[in-house]
Amino acid sequence: MHWEEKYSKNFKEFFAKIITWNPDYIVPVARKACKLLKANKEQIELPTDTIFFRKYFEFCKPDISGKKIAIFDDSVNHGTTLYEHRTFFENLGAKVNCYAFVLRESSIKNNLFYGPKPIIGIPFSDQEYLEYLSCQEEFLVSQGDHLDIDHLVL
Repeated sequence: MHWEEKYSKNFKEFFAKIITWNPDYIVPVARKACKLLKANKEQIELPTDTIFFRKYFEFCKPDISGKKIAIFDDSVNHGTTLYEHRTFFENLGAKVNCYAFVLRESSIKNNLFYGPKPIIGIPFSDQEYLEYLSCQEEFLVSQGDHLDIDHLVL
């Protein structure tokens, strides 16, 4: 089944949760998260003037004390990257919510998850998680984005 048929509606609803929180900044944790936002820009309200990678905050050092930061990851396995991002922004005085469109349930059940649980779009079993990653890559490639070798699924 294609990503558009199986996950597009869920992604739109999930992203609405981020927008409803009214963040000052949306921080995608990886290139693939950005690609997913870009590929779905026709389906979601995408406030491009608020989307920045963590590197922007490291280099430009804007004052974000008291600002609302929504950290977005497209798929979460153990949560280490979300935790690192959360800690970085909280240490700068920001209010942080973490969002994971897809989360591998077994990481939490088997106590392999690192850090606070994010706001989740879809919790998946291990098999569903791998199927999703494969379907997502197919979708992104069909949208003109190259394969993300950081998350290669064979």
